[in-house]
Amino acid sequence: MKRKVFNGLGLTVPLELRLALIALAGGMTQGALMLMAQPGWAGSQIPRVRDLQRPVTSVKEWLAQVEAATAQITNIKLNRTDTGLEINLETAEGRPLQVDATKFRQEGTSLIADIPNAVLALPKSQGFRADNPTEEIANVRVTQVDATMVR
Repeated sequence: MKRKVFNGLGLTVPLELRLALIALAGGMTQGALMLMAQPGWAGSQIPRVRDLQRPVTSVKEWLAQVEAATAQITNIKLNRTDTGLEINLETAEGRPLQVDATKFRQEGTSLIADIPNAVLALPKSQGFRADNPTEEIANVRVTQVDATMVR
């Protein structure tokens, strides 16, 4: 950082500072001059600490933020495995989905999983359907139930 010495005052200040030098009859003290120093960005709006968004400080707050964020499902892939079928739901920006396996339910021969805070954003369609992905599974469907839930 370049510095400039103001002769007669004994001050060394960074060149980046703009100094308002006012000649007063009787002179100016060093302390008075330093109070008048302004950084070059002084005309812009400087955020106050109280106005800054605070990061979460507890698991409860973090979970509330995650739940509030709606994830966009952008792609669906089915992968056969030795034990059955793997359903991969890809989201925009890698945002996690809130899939709670304890809330899966069975209706007849169907297994139903509701995914809250999610929307389908598939490039080619409004829903997804795959018929006979394995010998044991008749079809897999992914649909938008309401504005923020996918089934």
